[in-house]
Amino acid sequence: MNVDFCSGVVHHPNAVRPGLFVPVFAAGRAPSWTVQCPGRLRNNLLIRLLTPCNGPEARAYLPISQR
Repeated sequence: MNVDFCSGVVHHPNAVRPGLFVPVFAAGRAPSWTVQCPGRLRNNLLIRLLTPCNGPEARAYLPISQR
């Protein structure tokens, strides 16, 4: 379950406008993002999914006049 969904129930009665929910969630996560950055930069790690892309294979380009 998404914890942000549940915490919205707490923010609403405390007069936090719905438009501010996302910034409040991000502010709570900003410290952990900040702490992780030096280690990722030091070890040359990219922040990305570890699974390979399973998308469609490359296709030949067709000019607009031939489409």
